[in-house]
Amino acid sequence: MSTPFSQFCDQVVRRVRWFPARGSIAAELRAHLEDHAAALMERGTPEEEAAQQAVAAMGDPEALGRQLNRAHPPLLHLSVLVTGTVLFLLLAVYGLALITWSLDLAQTTRERRAAPADTREHYSSAGRSSYTLPMDEWAEVDGLRLHFHTIFVLGTTEHPFGYEIYLTCDPSDGWLPDNSSTRLEMNFVENVPGNVFYRFVTDTGWEYIPATSLNSGVSRWIILPQLPPEDAEHLWLEGDVFGHTFRVEFPIVRGGDLP
Repeated sequence: MSTPFSQFCDQVVRRVRWFPARGSIAAELRAHLEDHAAALMERGTPEEEAAQQAVAAMGDPEALGRQLNRAHPPLLHLSVLVTGTVLFLLLAVYGLALITWSLDLAQTTRERRAAPADTREHYSSAGRSSYTLPMDEWAEVDGLRLHFHTIFVLGTTEHPFGYEIYLTCDPSDGWLPDNSSTRLEMNFVENVPGNVFYRFVTDTGWEYIPATSLNSGVSRWIILPQLPPEDAEHLWLEGDVFGHTFRVEFPIVRGGDLP
């Protein structure tokens, strides 16, 4: 059975166009009417009369509904709802992408560092082949010992010969050049035409990265811009550090030689 409070609340909320707000508005109005009626009954007013007086004190329900409708414009609420939804979806997608990237990076790092001494790990997919290959090449430059310990070979249709070289440094704080920096970097440039090797020297000497990276090992990518000669079996890596030179070599593995 409809009560004066219910009738009044229904008349008010019918004027509010933003439907999701109707329930909270009706609940707030009913609570106010009940409090007002209770206060009147404490002063001796009969219950039915107290309810009628509480409703009358609220004024015209149509006018009150129009005021509340202006306070809850549908377009504003809808824009807030859409914006919140879009932000939530963007954050969810970003979080999922970050988690996927982190897991993939961790897995790739573990695979590349595995490189057993007498086996090759081989991974294949359409148009792509990759595996890790152990090596044990050392180079010493003015007291700095560089250990080239792992190659990650990646072959694709676009770049059939891609290499990532892993190395560590001893001592771990790196060689100190003239500016007393404790940091070290290799920067590969284009290979010398007619030769199958790369040089990683810049015009101003070696560039810099934190020495802590050398402590745990660093890596550098080499992608051959052109196919090496058919009879080429090794790739020479030539270093030049402020006039100190050294070389390391590793085998060239072609598609037919993949493990």
